[in-house]
Amino acid sequence: MGTSKTAPNKDQQDTDDQNLVAGLEKHAATIPSLLIAGATVATTSIVTTLQTRMAARANTASALAAYHAAVAAEEATIEQSKAIVSGTKQSLKVMFAGQLTTLGDFGMKAPKARTPMTPEEKVAAAAKAKATRAARHTVGPKVKAKITGATAAAPASPEPAAAAPEATPAAATTTKQS
Repeated sequence: MGTSKTAPNKDQQDTDDQNLVAGLEKHAATIPSLLIAGATVATTSIVTTLQTRMAARANTASALAAYHAAVAAEEATIEQSKAIVSGTKQSLKVMFAGQLTTLGDFGMKAPKARTPMTPEEKVAAAAKAKATRAARHTVGPKVKAKITGATAAAPASPEPAAAAPEATPAAATTTKQS
């Protein structure tokens, strides 16, 4: 049964590196060099390497803080300038309404003109909406309020249902009219 070893976080790494530096400096007289991967490395070189690691971590932390500050400054600037940019765009759209090439110079498109529905289209849309409500069995809130569930207990043993006669398509369409 093995244990999983997690990587230490940056604070722990910094602490570990500082402890190594302190120990190597304290015992520099007794440990002038170490044999690492078949090569002799001076303890002063190891201390320099550890200090470089700690400096790199510190630079990363300050760069991250600077990044977050820059992002916050960007968001604040965008928020402060929203009204001016929006007003400018609206003014240009009014000023150059109908002049597509001039609006294109500003990277904008003319607002699409919405064509009103004809009376025939309105009637067709209303019929389609009514058919959709009927097909989905949707009702308004007043009708929903009148619908209640049955509170009677179900029979212990259900009786077999009688087979319903098959309806012809002509009979189904004549009975569906309401």
